[in-house]
Amino acid sequence: MQKKSIVITGLFLSFISINSLACTSIGFAGKAVQGGGTIVAKNRDSSLTGYERLQLFKPKGKHSYIALTYTRGLNDNYDYITSGTNDAGLSIMANDAATNLLKNEDHIETTTIKKILTRYKTVDQVMAKAKTLFANSKPAIYLISDAHQVANVQVGDKAQFAIKVTDNSYTWNTNAYYSGNLVAQNRLQWPDIKPRSDKIKQLLKQQSYPITANQTLTILGNQDDGQFDGIQRMFTTAKYLIVEQTNQAPHLIVQFTIPTQKFDRYDIVLNKQFFNRPAGVVPTSVYGLLGSQNKARIDQFLAKIKARHDNNK
Repeated sequence: MQKKSIVITGLFLSFISINSLACTSIGFAGKAVQGGGTIVAKNRDSSLTGYERLQLFKPKGKHSYIALTYTRGLNDNYDYITSGTNDAGLSIMANDAATNLLKNEDHIETTTIKKILTRYKTVDQVMAKAKTLFANSKPAIYLISDAHQVANVQVGDKAQFAIKVTDNSYTWNTNAYYSGNLVAQNRLQWPDIKPRSDKIKQLLKQQSYPITANQTLTILGNQDDGQFDGIQRMFTTAKYLIVEQTNQAPHLIVQFTIPTQKFDRYDIVLNKQFFNRPAGVVPTSVYGLLGSQNKARIDQFLAKIKARHDNNK
């Protein structure tokens, strides 16, 4: 029995190893969003042993920011960042450039994310410093957004990078390059990337616009291509979604979806009151699905259900 278990486990891990274990992100701007503004969202895909945290950082003399952090094991610090939003309303999420990487570059992506979130307020400010930020960086893929536009940034090696900014449409990323000369840097062919890319393109064309946050989460939850190649798959450990509109505080939704971690959903308005709280892990008892900050919203929802039920009697 033990030998069979070892063989089955080995075959399973071998199958996982031929998949990219990497992420999917989408962004919408302008007329593509209900009420205007932007929506950006990401499925964080990783190994089955990863752990996620939502943390608030308050570096002295710089922008504070909330970030989805992760670790490779329970004995490690949560040193890596996959997505984040700062107190000026600037957001960024990173995907591994899996077709160009032979090893994990989490520390490179984390360094870039920290630089952008602590120093800049808008997409335009980041674009003005694009050469400094990306020309000498390592391969990675980013979506960067504020309340007005979304930038798709694809970084290769040899000082090459490509940027496309939209203020009135949609954009998306998996883990391969799609822009200009960077396509030639797709050196590794992962079998899961094409089905995910094809499905995203199909779903984005089929949507009824302007789009909502719930529609966006539905896209990221699509499992048509199965547990290994779907957009939502067995490697999806968390979701990070941010809605931003002019003159309104950003609205953040974070879901933990990995089997090794207790499910919860954060629902947070990123206003001044939130950023005035102490740095550290964001407590689910306050901002989680059943947290105290969401109690009024839950009570309103339950009241509507009760009223509907009473009217149907």
